[in-house]
Amino acid sequence: MTEKQIIILVAFGAYMLMMILIGALSSKNKNNEDYFLGGRGLGSWTAALSAQASDMSGWLLMGLPGAIYIAGTGEVWIAIGLLIGTILNWFLVAGRLRRYTIKANNSLTIPSFFENRFRDRTGILKIVASLIIILFFAVYTASAFSSGATLFANVFGKSNPTGLCTITLDTEGADMWSNLHYTVEQASDDKANKVTVAAEETSAEGYYLVGTLGGENKWQTTIGEDGKSPYTADRRLTTGGDGQSVVSVNYELSEGDDFRVVYFDGENVTQTATSQTTNNMYIIGLTIAAFVILLYTLMGGFKAVCYTDFIQGILMLIAILAVPIIAYIGLTGEFGSLSNALSEHGVNDSAGYLSLMKDGNGAPISWKSIVSNLGWALGYFGMPHILIRFMAIKSDREVKKSRVIAIVWVILSLGAACILGLFARGFLSNQLFKDNSETVFIKTILQIFDSNYVLIFIGGIFLCGILAAIMSTADSQLLVTASAVSEDMYKGAINKKASEKSSLRIGKIAVIVIAIIAWIIAMNPNSSIMDLVSNAWAGFGAAFGPVVLLSLFWKRFNLAGAIAGMATGAGFVIFWDYIKCTTIIENGKEVAATFGTSTGIYSLVIGFFLAAAVAVLVSLITKAPSKEIQDEFDAVKTVEI
Repeated sequence: MTEKQIIILVAFGAYMLMMILIGALSSKNKNNEDYFLGGRGLGSWTAALSAQASDMSGWLLMGLPGAIYIAGTGEVWIAIGLLIGTILNWFLVAGRLRRYTIKANNSLTIPSFFENRFRDRTGILKIVASLIIILFFAVYTASAFSSGATLFANVFGKSNPTGLCTITLDTEGADMWSNLHYTVEQASDDKANKVTVAAEETSAEGYYLVGTLGGENKWQTTIGEDGKSPYTADRRLTTGGDGQSVVSVNYELSEGDDFRVVYFDGENVTQTATSQTTNNMYIIGLTIAAFVILLYTLMGGFKAVCYTDFIQGILMLIAILAVPIIAYIGLTGEFGSLSNALSEHGVNDSAGYLSLMKDGNGAPISWKSIVSNLGWALGYFGMPHILIRFMAIKSDREVKKSRVIAIVWVILSLGAACILGLFARGFLSNQLFKDNSETVFIKTILQIFDSNYVLIFIGGIFLCGILAAIMSTADSQLLVTASAVSEDMYKGAINKKASEKSSLRIGKIAVIVIAIIAWIIAMNPNSSIMDLVSNAWAGFGAAFGPVVLLSLFWKRFNLAGAIAGMATGAGFVIFWDYIKCTTIIENGKEVAATFGTSTGIYSLVIGFFLAAAVAVLVSLITKAPSKEIQDEFDAVKTVEI
């Protein structure tokens, strides 16, 4: 481990120790209401920052900037959708949900609110809601774990050797996720004495090294407008003989070189390979991130989660505001303007890249893309880990204060994350590809804070912003899962006479089980944080979003409609995003695909409105709610608690 890595590790260690300490100090919980809702005593600042920190996750610092780094300003539509969703959620849902859950038999969880709201004596609604929470939070928590693993792999991964090295790739040695990986080692004496291949231009099909090689920028991967190929024969990996699957190349590497192995088909790059060393560090980082999050979640419960989220929300905001500002100063100092910097870093149409209506290649953005990205707004109404923050706020007055704080935080953080993706494209010395673009925040910090020990330590603190984003979301999700299992499934359906102590124990066991499942899902080093979050977001938004809104604002809404709407939303997202029942053409071949992939339409957009329509239709053709339910609905309009 280098001195730089040790300094960053010290910063990480201090931060994690502080989070665990907060968990220990917040570990005194009198009952389940304390453990799962903090006794409904959250103040405005804690509620606001906790809600938004748990909302954004590692996606804010990794997924969103990475998407914009690759595709340009056209991806900002996602951020616009999220801002709209945040505003609507705080104005429409926060206050009324808080009052209604108190009025509805002091409901501690979203499933128990549904049960109490509709006087469901069968327990079906609570069980269905709990299963949906377990299913989609396993995927959502995996995205947080994957963010942590990516952070550790990129910061603490072993650096490449220098001098003449042998880079080796087994073209038939893909792992269980179909990812190829290469190894780098010092060239043996017999290979070192061999004559190296001349650096002649070639456009032959094959595997090549691209990157910063020998201190020179060789990141270009496409044939230029003049027809000149960016590839040279000395960077091509070749076999030792006919029919062999192992290809290799000898190349002189310098200190700080950063490169990838790509497959060039004569026209485009169709495949990339990752370093086996980085993959190994990914698994270690995944395990560490999962362990620390588990530890303080189990120790402290809701209070620990909210207090740590408050601190983490502040750290996330500082990090995401500071880094793009510094990057912009750096790129304008070297290139004069952002447009010039983008052109120097391989962006052929900088005006198109910076246009809200074009993609990274300068092509117009389709209506499907804009609608799908704006559709992220719909997810907020069904996010359990955000909704329970509303339920835990101390009073209606605090809700109004929290609303302002939360919206300002979101405007600043989303805006800065979008700007970071754009600025990093013109700032980073080493180019990122689609499969590693989510490391953009990490790479930018490592490049900025690199000149002395003090700056390296400051960079380590900023990198803790990613830890903050990861931990603030994963702990909240695990806690909601625990409440769903212990309160709603175990105590609510399996053993109704269970003591609070035994149900709490069951909840903590559930946290461990879900964390293990999430750890397994996140084991793929090439898993996309953006895709994992997108799938879980759609699942919750379509299943719970319409039911929450209709429960709060439509008196005629009944139990049958709630069950039908919830099942429709969850079922549609699973079908649209996970079942491969159509085909697309990929690299000239017909391959199986989901409707989400083939149509390019986000499942949440269709699933939300389909679930809402089914819920309304079923409610209208079935018996109206009882007078008791309707009277309670009316009482919530006027009561202030």
